[in-house]
Amino acid sequence: MARSRTPKFDASEVITNEIIRIIERGVLPWRKPWTAGGSSRPLRVGGEPYQGVNNFLLTMRTVMAGHSSPFWMTLPQANALDAKVRKGEKSSVVVYYGQSRRDAGDEHVHSDGDDHSEEA
Repeated sequence: MARSRTPKFDASEVITNEIIRIIERGVLPWRKPWTAGGSSRPLRVGGEPYQGVNNFLLTMRTVMAGHSSPFWMTLPQANALDAKVRKGEKSSVVVYYGQSRRDAGDEHVHSDGDDHSEEA
């Protein structure tokens, strides 16, 4: 079977390029150029705050775009809420770290909630 020629998605490269783009626009992300009012942390649609590098990336994206809402969601979540996404809006990368399990000899990766194997 021939392998696809599309390059593999590299989250660290995307994040690095985003930080470089922000710095080139004259914003030093490690300084707080905004005023804290309301919630300064980006939140999932359910109200749970993002953590780690996602907090940093989405805060910078919010500041750069001038958004007033701290809430972030996926396109399917917006569609489920009957929300509209403005024409020309771009998606943002978030990083998810988790564990997965693989059955011996099985090519399919199972998420944490899948009990197909006792061995990690």
